[in-house]
Amino acid sequence: MVTETKSVSLGRIPFQAGQARLSFEWSLDRYRQELQWRGSESDSWHTLLTSIEGMSQDLWPPSPALQTCHVVETPAGNQIAATGSAGTAYWSLAVAQDTSRNDDGNTDSAAGPWVGWNFQVVIRIPMTELSQATTRFGSQYRTSGRPQLDTESTQCLYFGDHGLRVAVALHPQSAKKTPGNASSLAMCAQDLIRISPIVPSWQHPPQTVTLVWEYRLQVSQVSA
Repeated sequence: MVTETKSVSLGRIPFQAGQARLSFEWSLDRYRQELQWRGSESDSWHTLLTSIEGMSQDLWPPSPALQTCHVVETPAGNQIAATGSAGTAYWSLAVAQDTSRNDDGNTDSAAGPWVGWNFQVVIRIPMTELSQATTRFGSQYRTSGRPQLDTESTQCLYFGDHGLRVAVALHPQSAKKTPGNASSLAMCAQDLIRISPIVPSWQHPPQTVTLVWEYRLQVSQVSA
């Protein structure tokens, strides 16, 4: 079963002292991604992280320009599927909830209440456009706190807010994949994070290039 609206959410994840949700909200001509938190049912939602979107005239927006967004019911739980385009680029995005692992890829039942979402983004562009776009596409987010590098993992950035630890990490298998299916993670300002695909070199370049980047968002409560 597929459902499409102008506001799409993967549920409200209960914590011991609040709720977290990942939502896709329609803004102008595309969906904006938001990771939000509230302490109780009576509180308003506080945005921890939001995607940086471009304008309709941008050929290479800072985040995928997603014009369709659906909640898909699967045996493993609800997932989000989204697609969109800008200029000659075409994106698809899939998001699934993951509550089995931490941002470093290791199971840790002592970490306290937490939830994660796995993202996979695919872009298809003509090879002739690739040289103009390599420094411009990816997934970019503004954070409510200043990110810092996890001392135990070079593939994870995190920040604190409202007694929470919010982490953005590459998929544990991403570093083992070949260029074109691998990802990089960078802090490009005090409150900006960008995840980008690693662009390979080709001996015989294809006419159309397909690149993939995968990452995870995770929220966990900090022990008192």
